[in-house]
Amino acid sequence: MAGAATVAVVTGATRGVGRGVASELARQGARVFVTGRSAPDGESLGERITGMRCDHRDDAQVDAAFAGIRKDAGADTMFGAGVRAHYRASQLAAPGMVARKRGLIVNISFWAAQKYIGNVAYGVSKAATDKLTADMTKELAPHGVAVVSLNPGMVPTPTACGTRARSWSPRQSRGTTASPTLMARPLGH
Repeated sequence: MAGAATVAVVTGATRGVGRGVASELARQGARVFVTGRSAPDGESLGERITGMRCDHRDDAQVDAAFAGIRKDAGADTMFGAGVRAHYRASQLAAPGMVARKRGLIVNISFWAAQKYIGNVAYGVSKAATDKLTADMTKELAPHGVAVVSLNPGMVPTPTACGTRARSWSPRQSRGTTASPTLMARPLGH
């Protein structure tokens, strides 16, 4: 998928899995825009990666970010994180994909959607992301648009390692962890 003509928008991508996905897509040749509350607005975050400050809880900021991306790169492709960000960004991205009769929307989820891991709100948000993905798949598939949830295992991001430092480490996982950039590799093929 990735290449010189590919434009990707990765929401909440200033760190962690989102940042890894953005880096891998850029490595594969895509022009990548990352959004987030702490993203440096309009600044380069690496080769082929541009930051767009955007709080996805504020529809006006989401609209402005997509307007800027469309102006800069003509982008309607969306990769995201967080059920509200997935929903709103998909509302903006899907019409262009449907018009082209092709597209891919990737939502980042987690196995907490199926199993309690100590935080009700997190599990419910991931379950909502999976349900959103399933319903979008039914509605968009006839138009050539695929929608999938990427459910990585434990990814040793700074946040995951910092908050779980006492209970989890990559060495304890016996090879079940993956780097944030590894998560994006299937998307480029």
